[in-house]
Amino acid sequence: MAKINNTDEWHKIGDKLCAFLKICACQRKLKSIVEVLVRIKEKGEKGDHGWTAEEYLILAMLDSRDLITHGINCEYPIILHMNGQQEDFWEWLEKIKDSPYLEDN
Repeated sequence: MAKINNTDEWHKIGDKLCAFLKICACQRKLKSIVEVLVRIKEKGEKGDHGWTAEEYLILAMLDSRDLITHGINCEYPIILHMNGQQEDFWEWLEKIKDSPYLEDN
């Protein structure tokens, strides 16, 4: 198991990420999840819909939590149209994506 620099900050990130996604707070791969979310956001903004399997899975999770808007299906997420919970999530993601406390454990 990896040693975390600052467990308080790491837990704050993990708790908020897990609350947004409605997943168990025992999640340990925080950096990996955030990296996939950032890729999804960047690809979505560019209109690049060449998703990997892990991106499809997380897109489905985002869709179930109303964290994306989409057209025909979740394969075509609309990341730029954000309001309410969506906006809070993506703004927060931008703030923490380069955090030194964001680590996989």
